[in-house]
Amino acid sequence: MKFLISALCFMFCLNMWTQPAGENPANWTRVNSLSDEFSGNSLNQNKWTYGHPWWRGRSPAIFGQGANAFVSNNRLVIRATWVGGNRDYMRSGAIRSKNRTMAVGMYSECSYKANSLNMGSNFWFAHNERDNQNREDEIDVQEAFATQAPRTMNTNVHNPQPNFTNDQPQPNKFSINGPDIDKGFHRYGVWIVNNRTLRFYLDGVFKKQVTTNSTIEPLWMIINSETYNWMSPPTQSQVNDGSKRDMLVDYVRTWRKTGNSSGGGGSGGDSGNNASDGIPLNKIISLRKTGGDRKFVTGEGNGSQLLARASSVRGWEKFRIENHPKGGIALKALSNNKYVQVPDKSTTASVRNRGTFKGDWEQFEWKSKGNGRVAFKSIHSGKWLQSAWNQNNGVVRARGNADRRWETFEWKIESGQKILDQNDQLVKIAINPVQDRVIIEGTSNVNMQVFDSTGADVGFSVNKNSENSISLNLDQSLPSGIYFAVTSQGQTLKFVKE
Repeated sequence: MKFLISALCFMFCLNMWTQPAGENPANWTRVNSLSDEFSGNSLNQNKWTYGHPWWRGRSPAIFGQGANAFVSNNRLVIRATWVGGNRDYMRSGAIRSKNRTMAVGMYSECSYKANSLNMGSNFWFAHNERDNQNREDEIDVQEAFATQAPRTMNTNVHNPQPNFTNDQPQPNKFSINGPDIDKGFHRYGVWIVNNRTLRFYLDGVFKKQVTTNSTIEPLWMIINSETYNWMSPPTQSQVNDGSKRDMLVDYVRTWRKTGNSSGGGGSGGDSGNNASDGIPLNKIISLRKTGGDRKFVTGEGNGSQLLARASSVRGWEKFRIENHPKGGIALKALSNNKYVQVPDKSTTASVRNRGTFKGDWEQFEWKSKGNGRVAFKSIHSGKWLQSAWNQNNGVVRARGNADRRWETFEWKIESGQKILDQNDQLVKIAINPVQDRVIIEGTSNVNMQVFDSTGADVGFSVNKNSENSISLNLDQSLPSGIYFAVTSQGQTLKFVKE
């Protein structure tokens, strides 16, 4: 019982620490690829990469590797070290998320203690992809300067043009209660409510909402220390002082908004048609070309190409948006329960819905274009999904170099119920006190999936009774309602639990 109570307390505290203040925890889903408790003694390199996505750091402290960013005693250590020389005589620690997946609708919070050097200990997000005004984006959640501002949270938002020309910073400072930033741990958070709205949090308390010039997402998450031109760098003796050199990170936790409230600054949740600019996680959607003949995208069968040639939305034109275990999203075609994939890195690779698992080929970035429009970037190929207006029978390919009009699709939330053939059989479950079971005669195929009427997967197991009979053993907690069993050949069996 003691273990159970401890576990429940931990889960309760975890929820309280991560969702923005005043938000219902039930409306949030944890983003595992952007969350880490830094347990154990090794950095999870499935989630993190050393250094910055495109910057070597600022002299004299350029970014190092494993000696400057590592996990020890259940904490991430970002360490400054002295290597000598005339110019780049220091190394500082930096890690970034493995993939660029911090997006609209997400809240992220990092708990850490700053170093005690003339350096910054930072938690921030950035990318170097330019918008239509040639700007890039950076969100600084906390730039902690222990020797300059020991009781201050320094946030900033940058929308500069390349090489930081014509920067448009939006700085803010918030006073910190409790220990100095290098004497104790504090929690620094940001919620990207929509493409124009950010909300900053300090130790779980909402501090300010900022309306930005632009926020192009997704972004990389970055945790690092660095030196600055306006601050004298630390001396060798200071860097070698074990009580000063380390930034210690307790955790980083990221959640995605999945409920219906906008949190006071956003554009609302699902409206029944197009949702807000956030990702419609676990929703069934349709995709439609924005130009030319404006056809719907369809996945017509196992192993077939994606084609933008349907005039209306039926079963083949429906896709479920799922979290990808490595970050980003995956698209699951309801027509055959396979994942959309890009198996070829060439620019002319066709996109096929024959994937049976979520690997690199099935990993995509969701880039909201606002007003119910989206672009998809293949993580594997680095190219954007594209459908030329009226060419090639509507074949969707991964060959776009940017998210322009041909790479933009309209999306709409749809009913998840599958379209049944007239020959689909209706059966009823025989309820007994032990288990809920459906006996299916005339087949030995045990490779199938079971969905409820919204298209959501449900728990079950399947046994082969004989050469011509199988049984579905359903999760006993399933409520009454209509369910669908779908074989790998696309055969559909509809049944009712009373």
